[in-house]
Formats: sequence, structure tokens, C-alpha cells
Amino acid sequence: MRRPSVFKIFELWLRENRSRFKYRPTLVRTRRDSVELRFAALAPEIGFGITKTGAEVAIEHKGETWDFLWDFDVLECRGARGFYCGLCERTDRKYFPSRRSLWEDHSFEPLLERINALDETQWLYLFGKRGHYLYVHLGSSREAAEMRRQMNFVHAFPVVRRKRRNS
Repeated sequence: MRRPSVFKIFELWLRENRSRFKYRPTLVRTRRDSVELRFAALAPEIGFGITKTGAEVAIEHKGETWDFLWDFDVLECRGARGFYCGLCERTDRKYFPSRRSLWEDHSFEPLLERINALDETQWLYLFGKRGHYLYVHLGSSREAAEMRRQMNFVHAFPVVRRKRRNS
């Protein structure tokens, strides 16, 4: 029997947990090697994905991935005690009865928690020089004047676009 892909596991988890999201998630695209999500209430520059190595949140600017805001990596391994993440220190390693529970613990739930922590007071500030370095700072709207004065400031935008919540 063929085991389900991590993408099928995620799609099932998303169906079961959609109501737990503060902002309504939409599955945009499923590919052979990734699943892409969007949240209508959040800035369109923020891309959410599940890959074979975990969950990631990328910031796009002018068609280019500027930086990753968060990534929740998983190196799926299986041993006599169950499934575990090969990236975790051996002394801190947790074992799980299923692939799904490993992925939920290491990627899906942390992604849900971070998304739910986003609010109307937060902005993303982009810095850098193409060809040299690019980075993103997640901060408050109160920081706007200070951030715009910093060297190599490029762009800023609010994280939450509309107050459309999950319903």
C-alpha cells in the first residue's frame, strides 16, 4: 500500500482545521512537490507553502522572493520508536505514532499559530540591495518612520489588508 504524500496529509489536516484559522485559508495550487496557500485578508505579497521539507512563508516583491519570514522544517525519519524529525537534537527528540502527527507538530500547527498571531498593527519592511542581500523585518506600524530612515529600505506594507476573518 502506497503511503499518502505530505501534501495529501496537509490537505486533510487543512479541511479538518480550517475553522481554527483567524484568517480564512484558500488552497491555491497543488503541485507534485508543493502546496500553495493564500489568505484573502493578508497581504498578497505573503506566500504560504508546504513542501517536502516543511512549511514556509515567503515574501514576494516585484516578482522575486525577497526573503522567508518563517520556515518550519521537517526531516522525516522512522525508527523503532516511531516517526521523528532528523533535524531535532537527539536529546530533545520526540517520537510520533504517525507521519501525520509528526508533520502536525513540526509544521502545520506552528504555521497555524504564527498566522493566527498576525494582526492589523503589523507591517512588513523590506530591505536590501538586489544581487547582494535581501531581508524582511516583521514589525509594528509604529516603527514605520524609523524603518523608512534605515539604510537600504525598499518597501513597506501592512500584513493584514482587510479585516475579513475566518467564518
